[in-house]
Amino acid sequence: MFQPVFVHLLQSLIVPLCSLLPWGLGLLLIWQVRVATRSGVRYLQRLHQIPCDRCAFYTGEYRLKCTLHPLTAFSETAIGCRDFEPTTADSSRLVSPCAAHAEVIAMIASPPLLKLRAK
Repeated sequence: MFQPVFVHLLQSLIVPLCSLLPWGLGLLLIWQVRVATRSGVRYLQRLHQIPCDRCAFYTGEYRLKCTLHPLTAFSETAIGCRDFEPTTADSSRLVSPCAAHAEVIAMIASPPLLKLRAK
């Protein structure tokens, strides 16, 4: 007598739970996909703030991407780079840091200065 009542009560509880469980799992899956998509979009928006590809010091070479900051080039730490120089339409007018310092090096290594140091 106790058994049929218990079985009937158990069946009346299991049937609704088993029909709601797939719907709950489906909604949970949709929610997780939405959360992952939103965080992925935010991460990509942050990566698009990296200014290295628009910088004058970008070399375009995979071995040395940036002449000033080679370790942080194209990483998230380069977002607030203080040495960012935007490229212009006529990039031939830009003076590379090596060319700008070449004159200073030539002046230091010039023969008159070497004669003064020898004395």
